Amino acid sequence: MPVPAGRRVHRSRPRASFSRARRARTGASWSRRGLAPARGVLTPTPRPAPRIAREARARGPCEARRMVHVRYHAAARELAGTREEELELDAPLAAEAFVATLGERHPPLRPYLARMRLAVNGDFAPADATIAPGDRVDVMPPVAGGSGADDPVKLAAVRDAPLSLDEAFGAVTHASAGGVCLFTGVVRDHADGKAVARLDYEAYAELATKETRRVLAKVAEEVPGVRLAAVHRVGELQVGDLAVVVAASAAHRDEAFRACRLAIDRIKETVPIWKKEWGPGGEAHWVNL
Repeated sequence: MPVPAGRRVHRSRPRASFSRARRARTGASWSRRGLAPARGVLTPTPRPAPRIAREARARGPCEARRMVHVRYHAAARELAGTREEELELDAPLAAEAFVATLGERHPPLRPYLARMRLAVNGDFAPADATIAPGDRVDVMPPVAGGSGADDPVKLAAVRDAPLSLDEAFGAVTHASAGGVCLFTGVVRDHADGKAVARLDYEAYAELATKETRRVLAKVAEEVPGVRLAAVHRVGELQVGDLAVVVAASAAHRDEAFRACRLAIDRIKETVPIWKKEWGPGGEAHWVNL
């Protein structure tokens, strides 16, 4: 039909159609932020990868916040048998206790943990560091440029967990050590002619650790060429439990024996650790008081 001169004709544009079925196939959806888009224009929203989505559903956001991501590097990776893993942690944990947990999970790694370093969230962790849920922890062996041989004290600690002979041995042994001496103090069932049911060890942990290190460093000055390790346990110990482990290595057995004896004698003399003996009838007393 002809249009009279001077009259405008308004023609409606066809609306873009986007069926629900097509939206379901492409994963696109309308944007809910700000103003609505122009009609027929879609803002695609990418879907999460199926694997991640499944993990999120299986673990949930609350549980994810309780995880600590652990990565193992170089020799630590080979000993642990994995490159990385996630461990659940309900509350902050001292780095020393966290390392002990790693040793329990990966026994081949345990003897070498004393010579490895931790980094927490991208920074080297001090000895008194705390690992918290959500942290990222890296376990690193000695770097190729040096093995820490300048420091003869390889391990000095006070713990409330069972002690490991393998850890102490692994801390001091090396290719040039022809003799390694290990001393273990074990809870016995008697003292001064009286029966003993258990022992309670208490310590000023921070000072005890520092004093143990000082004692070992002094022994190393007196017996050159040795490497030393010492760990003392605190808490409630039963008959047969290990209370203290001392290890010394040297090129020859004489130096190893001498250093080990000096170390345990001086630890017993100066380190602030106290012992309470309990008898089978519930009677108790503090030793040397």
